[in-house]
Amino acid sequence: MKALLSVAAALYILAAVAQAATEAGVVLEKLRPSVVEVNFAQIAENDSHIPKKGVGAIVSEEGLVVFSGDLLPRSVPDDRFAEFKVKLVGEENPPELAAELLQRDEDLHTAVLRITEKRKDGKPFIPVAVADAAALQPGEKIFGVGLLPATYQSALNIGDGLLIRKTEKPQHLWVISGGVVVAMYGPVTNAKGEVIGFGVNDPLFDSAGYARAQQEYMRSRGQSTNPNDLFQRANVVLPYSRLADLLKDPSKQRKRSWIGVSDLQPMTKDLATVLGQAEDRGGVIVGRVLEGQPAEKAGIKAEDVIVKLNGEDVKVKDETGLRTFQERLKKFDVGTKVKLTLLRGKEEKDLELSMGDKPKEENEAVRFEDKDLGLLVRELVYYDMLSRDLPADFAGLFVHYVKPGSWPELGGMRAGDILVKVDDVELKGNDAKAFEQFKQIIAGYKEQKKKNFVFYVSRGKKGQNSAIIKLEADWEEGKPPAKP
Repeated sequence: MKALLSVAAALYILAAVAQAATEAGVVLEKLRPSVVEVNFAQIAENDSHIPKKGVGAIVSEEGLVVFSGDLLPRSVPDDRFAEFKVKLVGEENPPELAAELLQRDEDLHTAVLRITEKRKDGKPFIPVAVADAAALQPGEKIFGVGLLPATYQSALNIGDGLLIRKTEKPQHLWVISGGVVVAMYGPVTNAKGEVIGFGVNDPLFDSAGYARAQQEYMRSRGQSTNPNDLFQRANVVLPYSRLADLLKDPSKQRKRSWIGVSDLQPMTKDLATVLGQAEDRGGVIVGRVLEGQPAEKAGIKAEDVIVKLNGEDVKVKDETGLRTFQERLKKFDVGTKVKLTLLRGKEEKDLELSMGDKPKEENEAVRFEDKDLGLLVRELVYYDMLSRDLPADFAGLFVHYVKPGSWPELGGMRAGDILVKVDDVELKGNDAKAFEQFKQIIAGYKEQKKKNFVFYVSRGKKGQNSAIIKLEADWEEGKPPAKP
């Protein structure tokens, strides 16, 4: 009898394995024309090219390709990425075609390419088939597609898992099981090979939240919730529907809105008691109001509690609620007027503000490199001033890179300094005008063959620390003096 049971169990396992293999085969066959290998180079400050590789998917007949934006470090500007190529790895003799970067969206962890080179065989680009998201239910098997290592000549790889949960807060994401899926950062499909979205590593969904989602799913099916059985990494899928606006016009640069506050806290039950409010009231406590931004202009102050947004109660009592509130604010376009109700002390105060244009970040800043000096500077961005408690109108240029052995490096200049003065000339402003001023000064020194000059830099918070950098240049030779 035991032998019969063992045989039955073995046959059951073999049947399950065969079914899984069949389903995986269906998915691979469906995706084969549309899954691609994305290759490009990140240009380092010393001009070396760092190769990068990822998996992507063709999403339009015009050759638009979606791939993981996490391959493009947030601090690196778009012009430091080059040599984009797309290889159609699903084909027997995969063609490799030139492409260009159109857009990357930090919030969606997604980037978009356009294939610019036509196929020599004249065949069209075949986009992925998109699944009916509404029909997808928890418990359904899903598949993630990626690439095997280069030693396998970039053959397609596939892993399966289950949809555990659809979540709307703090973001519209789908939680899945199976560590292999999110690790690939590629297209995720249903059993028919229709794409439901893309695997992402979203920091808003932490491992604790993922464990809770798994426990809820397992309990709903009467399964064990032993913590040792749970995946410890957050596996999430960005639903394809969230790419709609991005893919509508991927060449368009999108403005990001904000109100200009930071260090926000949820009004938990304990904090509500401290503030003399009902335990279940909820709200968002403002920790800092940023200089010159919409919140300050509208009259918001630190320690105010946002309790209503456009007349609706802000029932924020935990971190998930806080993130949901922040995501909701992002959906308002720049210039949109919003009404807030604040709790200030015991009083409620209504005010209206216009959503502002979020300041540019480091990767968006204008840069200037002088190879003779071995120096790369960029304009100051709002976040530079914010992190150092500098006024918004602080004048200077951010020192992004100092070449080893260059004249500035030998004089003591380092990355992270803010250049504020050259000899007795103070830089005016912190934008393109400061660049032109700096360029003119250095061009004059080159023409004069000036050997000795001084850079004055600001270091640390509030501009209170400074350094004087004496340069000994040799414009004739174009090289720095020997180190002492």
